[in-house]
Amino acid sequence: MKRLLGVTSVQLAIVAGCLVLLVTSTAWAAKTKIVFAESTAWPEWPQFIERFEEEYTDIDVEPVVLQHGTLAESLVKFAAGGQMPDVFTVLHDILPGLLSHSLVAPLEPFFARDNSVSIREYVPLDMGPKGLWALPLTINVWFTIYNRSLFAEAGVGFPNEGWSMDDLDSLATKLAVDTDGDGITDVWGFQGVNLMQSANQIDTFLWPFGASLFDSEGAPALNTPAARQSFEFWENLLARSTGRYAGYISSLDTVWMSGNVAMGFGDRVYLAPISQNFGYEWGLAPLPFQPGVKQQTVGTGHYFGISATTKHPEEAWTFLKWVTGPKGHSVFKVKAPLPGHMRAFPIYQQFWESRRGDWNLPHNIGLVTATTSYAAPPSIMRSGYTAEQIKPSLVSAINGIGNRTAPATTLISELQRQLEAMAPGH
Repeated sequence: MKRLLGVTSVQLAIVAGCLVLLVTSTAWAAKTKIVFAESTAWPEWPQFIERFEEEYTDIDVEPVVLQHGTLAESLVKFAAGGQMPDVFTVLHDILPGLLSHSLVAPLEPFFARDNSVSIREYVPLDMGPKGLWALPLTINVWFTIYNRSLFAEAGVGFPNEGWSMDDLDSLATKLAVDTDGDGITDVWGFQGVNLMQSANQIDTFLWPFGASLFDSEGAPALNTPAARQSFEFWENLLARSTGRYAGYISSLDTVWMSGNVAMGFGDRVYLAPISQNFGYEWGLAPLPFQPGVKQQTVGTGHYFGISATTKHPEEAWTFLKWVTGPKGHSVFKVKAPLPGHMRAFPIYQQFWESRRGDWNLPHNIGLVTATTSYAAPPSIMRSGYTAEQIKPSLVSAINGIGNRTAPATTLISELQRQLEAMAPGH
């Protein structure tokens, strides 16, 4: 065998093989695994994680899917078992509970030492009481959806900035039609009153009157003149609907699809499926507000936080800012037209414009993003309640108004009593 400086070719091959193994094993040992727990089960997540791992080859992301309705309980159980995910879904209504268990890491220190990202790049929604605890992937705000075709047929002007609840009431009355004279409404002026079946949704119907489900201290706040005015308004609107009233506004609701509803309240969740299915002209408008009431809409979103006990805080931070930043939105642009990151807005604008050829988009899609200027967290965030905890009482009260089983004032008084009875230490 030939020798090179006293080393045989076989020995060189062995040494080279050992070096390869050493480098490979070192690279493998340097690969950090973080657990990512989310509650959507979107089909795009595998592609998203694959893209991230291609860019950050030293981080391995293990996905875990959590049930949306039991998200808080699942996270507490993970923590109790010493298996808290490194990055996980955070919702407005469960954040107070997570904070009380010290499960979420504050994010200000990460921003302070990372010059590649700024908090000013995110949509300025409240991301936690007394600190910054989560970052949004998508933001959800509410607005009015209206059927431009029905307005045009009736010769009625479209709703616009500055309109009031009294305007809504007048328009809903004008646009409701019994087309065949059988005493049953065939075209509804407004649909969606019994959409008020969650804490976030009910605030959407209360805020235009200056009321809210919980007050600034987190106490149930339905025993107020403003709250009573709100419920009485919706009760009276329903009472003037003949035969039956149009109910839940869903993305594939047959009444909306048929073009027989003039107006309704909706959020960004409805926009993509509505755009793909509506066969008539439609538009967006701000929510109406009574004169003198501060304009604001419920702003929620799909947020993510970092575990307070993670062993890999920097890798978790790298993943969090990637998932909520423009690169993450390049994967999720089909999901929401309202990103939580300012630099991702052009991605969605370009995507929606690209669909104008085969989607029926509203004429003023830009209103959705403009609405973020007055978005605010739902009032339940100030309380110690969870959405699931109070939902049965909300559903019962709102269904009672819809079915007219009792006056609205009676139903909300009972709802107030039930919410007060749930308070800790009651």
